[in-house]
Amino acid sequence: ISPEARGCIWRELIIRKKGLKTFVDRDGYGESDYSFTQAHLERMIAELDRLISKYSADPWNEKETAQDLVGLLTEHRGLIDADLTAGEYRKMMQRTASTIPQRFES
Repeated sequence: ISPEARGCIWRELIIRKKGLKTFVDRDGYGESDYSFTQAHLERMIAELDRLISKYSADPWNEKETAQDLVGLLTEHRGLIDADLTAGEYRKMMQRTASTIPQRFES
């Protein structure tokens, strides 16, 4: 896409909302309404550690795109780790038994 066309495309898709709908366009929940459990955050950190290690090593470490990716992943890992350290995660509630829906009753 030519640089000259990018502004027009942005205006039509994002500003005038002629593109596909995203979570930003939905009514109801906002981004801050979503949360993860401690276990989710720990798994995210483990996966980020794996990716950071992979793209920091040969043959990737010579590539500028891999270096940029490692920087972004490291920054994201820091944000998740800060949430974990601050206890900013959803606490799991013990599930309670629910009644059987009528359609499954004999």
